[in-house]
Amino acid sequence: YRPYPKLVGARPNLVLRDAYLKWYDISRAGVALELLAVESREFLIAESEDGRLALENRLGFLELHHCTSVAFLIVCTWNNDNELWQTVYVKDLATSAPYERVTRETAGHRPIFCVWELAPVWHEREAWMRYVSSARDAIAKAVYVNDRFAGVC
Repeated sequence: YRPYPKLVGARPNLVLRDAYLKWYDISRAGVALELLAVESREFLIAESEDGRLALENRLGFLELHHCTSVAFLIVCTWNNDNELWQTVYVKDLATSAPYERVTRETAGHRPIFCVWELAPVWHEREAWMRYVSSARDAIAKAVYVNDRFAGVC
């Protein structure tokens, strides 16, 4: 197996009842994600409204990563100025099954990010450091939420 390039793109931010998330798509070139993105957005809104996804009024980002046979929704929020917290959902694309939560309160080692998902993560780390080093006022918050990564990874 050899990794191949994927594209990272941005969609409109997702505003939940208790979080403001920047949205990133990750996929091979030419993969249409519009329908999956709509389904994913509706799913996360329902998870939030029903209390299954509690993000405690945080800022963060999410990645919709389209793989060959599955899609991952990776929700990340910043906590305590220096911690990145994560909730992961997976969807079987072959069966059109609904998303299932991967990260549960269980012991054991589990995956966090793959090589393609790290490009937006690194960008977000840098953007967050600029934000927490700022006045953290409305202008600084607007600068953070509009600071996006896009390109080949």
